[in-house]
Amino acid sequence: MKAYRATFRKQDGELRTMLYAHLSDLPKSYLPKAKGGKTAKLQEGVKLVWDLENQDYRCLNESTIVGSIEKVDY
Repeated sequence: MKAYRATFRKQDGELRTMLYAHLSDLPKSYLPKAKGGKTAKLQEGVKLVWDLENQDYRCLNESTIVGSIEKVDY
């Protein structure tokens, strides 16, 4: 499966590295239903991804990425 690793700056200024997959790369049965059943509109440059280490949805703001995104075989 395609996965990615990126380091980004959180809103509090702390750096975090996340191993994630794009939702389109995952089997539909792999993902739980979103809480509340609503679809949120994301700002430009923000993507909804699946955090592979924490097994949950995350929003990734591409403008806060430090360095480059690494492709990983998962």
